[in-house]
Amino acid sequence: MAVNSIVAVVSDFGADSFYVGVMKGVVHAAAPDCHVVDLTHSIRPHAVAEASFVLDSAFDYFPPGTVFLTVVDPGVGGTRDNLVVAAGGRYLVGPDNGFAAEVLARANEPSCYVIDEAKIDPYRVAPPVGRTFLGRDVFAPAAAALACGTRPADIGSPVTSAPVTLDLPPVEVGAGRIAGRARYVDDFGNVLTGITADHLRSAFGDMDVRRIVAAVDGDGLGALCRYYSERSPGTVMALLNAWDRVEVSVCEGRAADRFAGRPLHDVVIELRAKGGR
Repeated sequence: MAVNSIVAVVSDFGADSFYVGVMKGVVHAAAPDCHVVDLTHSIRPHAVAEASFVLDSAFDYFPPGTVFLTVVDPGVGGTRDNLVVAAGGRYLVGPDNGFAAEVLARANEPSCYVIDEAKIDPYRVAPPVGRTFLGRDVFAPAAAALACGTRPADIGSPVTSAPVTLDLPPVEVGAGRIAGRARYVDDFGNVLTGITADHLRSAFGDMDVRRIVAAVDGDGLGALCRYYSERSPGTVMALLNAWDRVEVSVCEGRAADRFAGRPLHDVVIELRAKGGR
């Protein structure tokens, strides 16, 4: 890996948190020529499944050699392992809590290593203090080591058991019917689901998306759209978005406001062929 690698950072710290800046400082101290990208720091607190969704969506848009430094860690300081995952020519660094579950599920022959804290000492700015900020004391130094060209095997040992997976909401696919659930809300209030274009092909073949109708919690939204302005302002719609996922949106509005106070996975999106098959 080139020493000018990209380190893409994901956290639930919030964009204004100085914790983010400290982690980036640790990376730059050990790997000054790397490029640090803030992928997002707006994951909801402790929402590991959201981090997994974001990583899976963004993963293929970063070049080989990228290191994804991911700190969404409700179990910080506990007994679980700290991992480096090698998949698709890229690396993911974070706690063994399922943060890389969706990338791992589709990766071809991934490998996982448990970080040896003694071996990342040369990449630390200072000795660890406490056990509540492993983003600074473990994950940022490990990401910096990888960005410098260090092999995962040089800072850790192969895992002896499978990494933690997540109990993700299922997508039910049948002939002419799909049912899925909401997974993520973006800054525009669009509600992204777990339903992908692959699911659409499985259920509907090569049918035009405009012949597929959507409903949320039983309320009809009409045919799937391809872009927001296909509906008038204020209208709720479902569309196949730029990530090849079905999302629920409001033209010039916020779909998420309509589900305020509800867990995302309780929002059910159903798709059927218009007029049946």
